[in-house]
Amino acid sequence: VDHGNGMDVYAVGPTLGGGTAALLVDNDSIVYPYCFKEWEVLDNGPLRFTTRLVYNPLTVASDTNVVETRVISLDRGSHLNRTTVSYSGLSAKGRVAPGIVVHRQNPDGSSIDAENHYMAYADSTDNAANGNGVIFVGVMVPGEFDDMINKSLNAPVGDAVGHLLAPVEYTPDSPFTYYWGSGWSKGDVATMDEWEEELKSAYRKSQSPLKVTVK
Repeated sequence: VDHGNGMDVYAVGPTLGGGTAALLVDNDSIVYPYCFKEWEVLDNGPLRFTTRLVYNPLTVASDTNVVETRVISLDRGSHLNRTTVSYSGLSAKGRVAPGIVVHRQNPDGSSIDAENHYMAYADSTDNAANGNGVIFVGVMVPGEFDDMINKSLNAPVGDAVGHLLAPVEYTPDSPFTYYWGSGWSKGDVATMDEWEEELKSAYRKSQSPLKVTVK
C-alpha cells in the first residue's frame, strides 16, 4: 500500500531482477550470482555514490572458483547506475549478459531497441490492481553485444516467466560495463515512451562523453 513514504511492490525472487549481469553457460543458461562477501564504499556523495562488491566463488561449467567483482556507481539526478563487472577464475572465453526479469502480470510489456542499445520493460508490480503505478526498468549496453533477446524460463518461478537478456562475449578478467535503472509512473517518469527516450538519450551520451581538460 502506498502511504507516501516508500513501499516494496517489485518482487524478483531468484532472477536477474532489474538489471543484474550474470555469466551464461550451455544454451544460455544463467549462472545466478549468490551474495557478495566483501564491500567497500568508494564515493559517498554529494554528486556520486560508488561501491565495489566482491562475490562468493561460483562454479561455472568446469571452473570451480570463479569470483565476480562488481563496481556500481550512481550519479545524482540519474535514473541509471553505471556498473562494471569482471570475473576471475575462468579458464576460457564465455558470455555474460545483463538481464531484466519479465513477470506474468505484463508478459508483453517489453521493448528491445538494438539500434539504440537498450532493453526496457514496464512492470505492473506484484499487485497491479492496487493502484501502485508502473515501474519502468531498463538496461543500456554502450558497447558491442551479440543480441538482445526475450527468453522464456523453462518453468515459471513465482511470478517470473522470462528475462530480457543482452549476451556479450566475455574474456576472463576483463571489465564489462553497462547501465541499468528504473523510473516510476507515480514519480517522474509518466509513460513507457518517456522511459525509452531516457534510455536512448543515455546511449547517445555514452557515445559522445563529456571531456574535461585540466591545465
